[in-house]
Amino acid sequence: MYVGGAFTQIGRKNRNNIAALDRSTGRATKWNPDAYSKVNTIAVNGRIIYAGGEFRYIGGQSRSYLAALDSVTGAATNWNPHPYDHVKTLVVSGNSIFVGGDFTDIGEQRRYKIAEIDAFTGKVTNWNIQLYNGLSRNEIIKSSVFAIAVDGNSVYAGGYFDSIGGRIRNNIAALDACTGQATDWNPDANGTVLTLAVLGNVVYVGGEFGQISDQIRKNIAALNVSTGLATNWNPEADRTVMTLTVSGNTVYVGGDFFIIGGQNRNQIAALDTSTGLATNWNPNSNGSIRTLALNGSIVYAGGYFTDIGGKNRRNIAALHVKTGLATSWDPSANSRVLTIAVSGKNVYAGGQFDSIGRQSRNHIAALDATTGQATNWDPNSNGTVYAIGINKDLVYVAGNFTKIGDKWQLGVGSLNAVTGLATTWLTNTTGFYRDFKSVYAIAISGNTVYLGGNFTITRRSFAAISTSNNMISAP
Repeated sequence: MYVGGAFTQIGRKNRNNIAALDRSTGRATKWNPDAYSKVNTIAVNGRIIYAGGEFRYIGGQSRSYLAALDSVTGAATNWNPHPYDHVKTLVVSGNSIFVGGDFTDIGEQRRYKIAEIDAFTGKVTNWNIQLYNGLSRNEIIKSSVFAIAVDGNSVYAGGYFDSIGGRIRNNIAALDACTGQATDWNPDANGTVLTLAVLGNVVYVGGEFGQISDQIRKNIAALNVSTGLATNWNPEADRTVMTLTVSGNTVYVGGDFFIIGGQNRNQIAALDTSTGLATNWNPNSNGSIRTLALNGSIVYAGGYFTDIGGKNRRNIAALHVKTGLATSWDPSANSRVLTIAVSGKNVYAGGQFDSIGRQSRNHIAALDATTGQATNWDPNSNGTVYAIGINKDLVYVAGNFTKIGDKWQLGVGSLNAVTGLATTWLTNTTGFYRDFKSVYAIAISGNTVYLGGNFTITRRSFAAISTSNNMISAP
């Protein structure tokens, strides 16, 4: 067992910042690379142990922040990419070592905070993806992906950024599902994109913007899926649109607005896909709507409200798709509901609550679709859950938690849909996504889980991860 950190003694031996421990006794072995400063991350690849951190000397050699060590002798190999600042995370994928940290140069190449290194030569590859380009330092810290939608070979991403997939893209982009590179589709939003939905040849977009695709569009727009140009559809929301879902001829939207589609609509509305006008459907929420989910004749709504659909409902409600009136279903969450997903007889809810469905449930719960009561499913997250995705018998979750389903999970994990226990997906990838603030969005397509948020893994704020082997897909 290899460990790194900031220490001078471990396993009853003097060891500087890195050591190998016997799994049976816990004592340090003879392996002793002797790092001269903190080791932040370690990855094992056969006989080679890769280490990254803040050191300038390790394994008996001068190695700045990154080194490959012989697993038998502890000596540094000739592999020496030489980043120019600290390394915080690394992961091995085939013949590649993906490295993330504070550097702007590595291997004599300009790579901003993230790079792919050849595992044999130590040379930097041509792979070069950046989520941001000209943002200030404070803006870089805030840069995030808030929304993801998958349609065929395209992955649409929305958020707050000015570059993604190797190209300049302001707040919205389409990425090739195979390569991760940005396509020519470029609507160029002048403000944050918070929600996306695709139906046929239209991408519906909501957020905090005043212009998109060179057209005046207030907080909501419809874009041509091929060209990225704004259509004539123009509901004009007076304030932020936070969530939308599409069904047939109707776009259901929620947010902080009071006027949309030419009508007074408090925080929630239904819009005609042809005209953009608000329909007669009017649940009239007295507080913000953060998430919507459609299931047959029911529209589930979550947010921060106490009255919706003509009934007292606390932060979560089920609304008739025809009338907009609240049904008798009433789980009553004691704080914000930020995400809802429906699967079979269960309605999964995530957010900031610690009580829902008449039970104590920390940030995530499964609710009976008939009674509204919480089931026995109880992953017990220790932090906010922002997004939930369902894939067969697994529930994928994203947020800013560090533990969920009885396992340590940094911001993202998968749960058994029956037991609520965490699977091994992403639990054994030390350093894979260590530096994160939050994961806000999740989308599942086939064997790939797409994540968006404010984090640093071997991707910054956007990643595609296999459901089967934890590996990131092509950039």
